Amino acid sequence: MEMSNEEIVRRYKLAKNKRSQVNILAQLNCCSKDEIIEVLKQEGITDKQLPRAERSDKGKKKSGEPAAEAKETEITAPLEKQETNSQEEEKNKLNSSTVDVNILIIENDELRKQLALIRLENSKLEQLVKKSETKNAILQKQIDNIREDSDYSKSSGIIELKDIVKSHENEIKLLNEENENLRRQLDEITGYYNDSMKISAKLEENIKLLESDVETEGETIRMMHLENEELKIRLQQAESFILDKVVYS
Repeated sequence: MEMSNEEIVRRYKLAKNKRSQVNILAQLNCCSKDEIIEVLKQEGITDKQLPRAERSDKGKKKSGEPAAEAKETEITAPLEKQETNSQEEEKNKLNSSTVDVNILIIENDELRKQLALIRLENSKLEQLVKKSETKNAILQKQIDNIREDSDYSKSSGIIELKDIVKSHENEIKLLNEENENLRRQLDEITGYYNDSMKISAKLEENIKLLESDVETEGETIRMMHLENEELKIRLQQAESFILDKVVYS
């Protein structure tokens, strides 16, 4: 997976739409939704905190109506039910896609803020490394000058100079160790920065894909409205036909 378990749990807890967040985390980590849910359970997320499956209510049949209305209902009900179900499915798809786009935009903004903080921290570490290297160079130059001054070494202060040299050498060792630590931190932050850039690029690609899907689903809904109008006209014709049959029978 691209993310650690802690990062997956953190993003899941922050998300408002839990079901959509599971899909997003699965896409970002190139895995299935079941694997994401398994990670959440391992990290302490209970079944009550996981998203529930959608439930659909079953329609109830009405009884005790006149014969003419019953016949009319038998003819018109399937058409109305099909029309309503199709519209609801398209609206649900459009709403779900819009929510996914908004979530991706919010997460993309959060990543950009994190990248800005990483860059700032990276800049500070580079400045510390440069200062340490400069101080190291100055001390090394002083030691070289002392060693080159043979006449001064032969004087009565030779013991004091040796102590100064040892002190400078110890300080140089400490500075070198500090430089190594700073470089390791810089490498870790650079790696995290590169990973964040990859995740940001994936998020931008997902946003573009979802925006394209929203436009396509919007066009589908418009076509459904046109078909809805045609179905209403046919329903009216069917009602008139049925009423004429009932009246003249």
